[in-house]
Amino acid sequence: MPEIRVDEDEHGGNGDGLFRRNLALLQEPLQRRILQAEAEEANGRIEVLRTASGLPVARYGSVDTSAMINGADPLGQAKEWCDQIPLEQVGALFVYGCGFGYPLFEIATRKHPETLVFVFEPDIRLFAAMLREFHLEPCLRSRKFAFFVGRYEEFAPEFERLMSSDIFHGCTAPTLAFAPGSRLMKRECFRIHERVFEFFMLQLEKMGNDHYDSVLGFHQIVDNVDEVLENPYLSCLKDRFANVPAFIIANGPSLDRAIPALKEACGKALIVASESAVTPLLRNGIVPDAVCVSERSERSYRRHFEGKAYPGELALLGMAVIDPRIFSSFKGPKIPVFRSLESNGSFFNQIVGDGSALFGGKSSAHFAFEAALYMGADPIALVGQDLAYGRDGSTHSAQSVYAEAAHREAVQRLREQPTVHLPSNDGRMIPSNAIWYQFKLIFEQMIAEHPRATVINTTETGAAIGGTAVAKLSDVVRAYCGEPLRVKPHEIINEAKRSLDRDDRTRKRERLAIELAKYRDVYRSLEQRMAKRKSGCERLAEEARAGTDALVPGFRREYERNRKEIMQFLSPDMHILYFQQVIMAGYYKLNALGPPSSPNAFRKAFLVQYETFEHLRFVCESLVRNIGIALGKLADGDGRK
Repeated sequence: MPEIRVDEDEHGGNGDGLFRRNLALLQEPLQRRILQAEAEEANGRIEVLRTASGLPVARYGSVDTSAMINGADPLGQAKEWCDQIPLEQVGALFVYGCGFGYPLFEIATRKHPETLVFVFEPDIRLFAAMLREFHLEPCLRSRKFAFFVGRYEEFAPEFERLMSSDIFHGCTAPTLAFAPGSRLMKRECFRIHERVFEFFMLQLEKMGNDHYDSVLGFHQIVDNVDEVLENPYLSCLKDRFANVPAFIIANGPSLDRAIPALKEACGKALIVASESAVTPLLRNGIVPDAVCVSERSERSYRRHFEGKAYPGELALLGMAVIDPRIFSSFKGPKIPVFRSLESNGSFFNQIVGDGSALFGGKSSAHFAFEAALYMGADPIALVGQDLAYGRDGSTHSAQSVYAEAAHREAVQRLREQPTVHLPSNDGRMIPSNAIWYQFKLIFEQMIAEHPRATVINTTETGAAIGGTAVAKLSDVVRAYCGEPLRVKPHEIINEAKRSLDRDDRTRKRERLAIELAKYRDVYRSLEQRMAKRKSGCERLAEEARAGTDALVPGFRREYERNRKEIMQFLSPDMHILYFQQVIMAGYYKLNALGPPSSPNAFRKAFLVQYETFEHLRFVCESLVRNIGIALGKLADGDGRK
C-alpha cells in the first residue's frame, strides 16, 4: 500500500514538499488547474483532521452541508468498501470520488497488475488536500491510474484524448464504483458519469456499421473516382466566405415556419441545406447555395435525386461514398468530399485527392455545418434543426418528401426509436428519440471543437444544443444579412473546374490501381497469418484445459503476443475502417472476462482470441476479393456504375 503521511509537516510548509512532488507527476493541464484553485478563494472548505491513531481524514464543508468524507477508521472503511469489488476479475475500474485517498490505496494493493483505474473526482480542493497528505508516487508512476478532476468540461480534453487512443479498447466493459464520501457530491458524480458514457457512445458511433456497409462504401468510392478526378477539390472553397453569415437548413418540423424569414436572407448569406430540406426550400422559391449529401444508401438517391432536375446555381457537396447515381444525375457544379477521420477515405484522398476533407458527422446537417465552418462563415445559424418531435408529433417539414405516402416507412422507423426527453430552447422538456439525441451530442462536440465560431440556434421550439446562442431567425437575418454576397459557391466551383490539371488527374488514377494492387497482396499475406494465429489459439486453449499453474507465465506471454497481433490492425497504415468493429467486439469479450490469471481463465481468453483471428481472417479474405473487383473496374475504365 502507498505510504500514508502522518507527520505534521515535511520540510516546514504544511506538506508543500510532498504536494509539489505529487503534483509534478500529474498531467500538466491538471497541475495548472490545481494551482489555480489553490490560489483562488474557496467557496467551500476542505478541513483535514486526525483520527485517534493520527491518520488524516477529510471533512467537507459548504454553505449547505458539513460532513466527513472518511469514517473514524478510514483504513477499515476502505477495506470493507474494496471487499465488494472483485478486483482480480476487473480489467478497467471507474471510480467516482477519490475518497481522500484510502480507497485508492486499497485498490492499488489488491488489483491485477494490468487493471486500469480511472478516478473521477468532482472537487479539485479535496483532490489537492489529498496530494498534501499522501505519498501517491507508486500509483502515479504505475501508469495504471488516471485522474480526472473537476467538472467534465474542465478535464474533457485530457479524457477524450486518452479515450481516442488504443486505451479505449481496454475500457469497454468497465466496473463502476462510488468511493466512500462520494454521496456528498452525488449530483456532480452522476453528471460526470453521464458525460463519460455520452462520449463512449460517440466513440462507438465512429466505429461505423457492419462489414457490408464498409465494403459498400469502398465500392462506391471506386465508382465515384472519375467524379473526384473530373471535379474540383473541396479546397477551392476554403475560407472563401470568411465572416459571411451562413444558414444551415435541416428538415425539422419548424422549417415551414422559417420560410418567410429565410426568403429575406437569400443572396445575402450562405445557405447550405441537407438534401431532405431542399424540396421544401425550392417549393417556396428559395434556391440554397449548396446541398450536402452524406448517406451512402440508395435511399437518398431514390428520395431526393431520381428523376429530378435542380437549378444550375445549386452546388452539390457529396461525400465520396454516396450512391454514384447522385453525382451522375446532378448536372450542376459538384464536389465529392472525403471523410477526414475514416481510414478508407484517407487512403483514397492521399492518392486521388488533395488532402482536403471533413469529418462529416452522422447526418447531412452535421456535414453542412462543418462545410460552412470550412468555408469560413461566421456567424452560423441553425434552421429547422429541431432534433425533436413537433408539437403535433411531426418528424419533418410538412412540405418534404417524408410527408408523401411512399416514404412513410422512414417516419415509422423514427417513431419506433426509444423516446428521450430533452430540454428545449424555450425551457420545456420535449420528446425526442435516441437517433436525434446522438445527433445533438455530435453537434455539441463539433461546436466545442470550434470555440471561435458563433453558432446561433434559431429553432426556438427545438432541442437545446450546447454551445449555441438562441435567437429568432428574423432577428438574425435583420442583424447579419445587410450586404449581398460578392460570389456564390457555384461560381467558385465552375471557375475551379475550368483550371483542372487533366494530366495530373490521369496520373492519380493510374497510381490508385498500383496502390490497390499492393494492398491486395498485403491482405492476402495477413489472411494466411491470421489462419496460423487461429490454429495457435486452438492449441493453446487445449493446453490450458488441463494445464497447471506452472504454465501460466507461458500462457501470459502468448496471450500478450496475440493482443499485439490484433492491435496491429489499428495501425495508421491499415484500413482501420474494416477491422475496428471486429477488434472492438473481441476486446469487449476479453474485457468482460477480466485479466486472466489461471489456466481456465487463459483457456477462455484464447477461445475469444481464436474467434477474433477468424473474423480478422475473414475480413482480409473479403478485402482481397473486393480489391480485385475494384481493380477490374479501374482497368475497364469504368469507375462509375
